[in-house]
Amino acid sequence: METLVNLEDEMHRLVSEAQKENIFLRVIGGLAIKVHSPHATHPALVREYPDIDFVTDKPGARKLGDFLSGMGYTPNKTFNTLSGDRRQLYYD
Repeated sequence: METLVNLEDEMHRLVSEAQKENIFLRVIGGLAIKVHSPHATHPALVREYPDIDFVTDKPGARKLGDFLSGMGYTPNKTFNTLSGDRRQLYYD
């Protein structure tokens, strides 16, 4: 599956698909604030967001690798092997 160019649209796609697969996936970080805060549209706060940050629970973490691969993402295998119990990286 191909990823979407617009990061906000991609964020919504991933959360929606995760819900369909019963994976707890929530957005955190700058993009989450932009989407959830009515004040984030203030001109002083406008910026480009380079990535999407997610948090999941333990059962979700076990499913996350296969889920993100199916959504068009490639894991950083070295980083995920060394730090995967706390943090993982995936690229589109």
